[in-house]
Amino acid sequence: MEFIIRRCHIGDETSLSLLGKSTFLETYAGSTQADDLLSFVETEHSAERYRSWLESRFARLWVAEIGWGRSAIGYAVALVSPNTGLGLEMEIKRLYVLHRFHQRGLGRRLMNEILATARQDGIAELFQKSHERNPGKEARPGGNPLSQRTVRLLVAIVGPNHEEDAGGGPTKVRPAATHASAKRAFSARKP
Repeated sequence: MEFIIRRCHIGDETSLSLLGKSTFLETYAGSTQADDLLSFVETEHSAERYRSWLESRFARLWVAEIGWGRSAIGYAVALVSPNTGLGLEMEIKRLYVLHRFHQRGLGRRLMNEILATARQDGIAELFQKSHERNPGKEARPGGNPLSQRTVRLLVAIVGPNHEEDAGGGPTKVRPAATHASAKRAFSARKP
């Protein structure tokens, strides 16, 4: 089966909304109340939300599609913002692939698109916030069983906007996490 990864554009918001709702429900069903999940996906995964990101100069979105028929089966959203002292930072807001299409390298391909764009844009810091179960909160009335943690994937990325070192070569930067540990970090977010 052939897969295509491409940058999203205005007009993709409806398929992104459907895919976002599907992957979110697929990932988090059974981890919280159904009413809360449905309320969340109706606002956070609305076509309007995706359209606003597609219209923004601070958002980058990609979609993974099946080659024949072009059905959307995975996607990534990264948001760029200034970081005091470091320059631009990029948050990987969403990176999901429908479960049926796991183990085909699509998550890695989407991540590679994010990394290539971060390098091209001269991003100083790349990170992802993920949710993990917090059993202590499950016992409290009204407690949220999911807590949030931030995984710093790269401290800095060398891009075309960075100055060269005194030796004339590009500045060398050590990643905060290898691709394998980044992959483990993404896997850890699943309940």
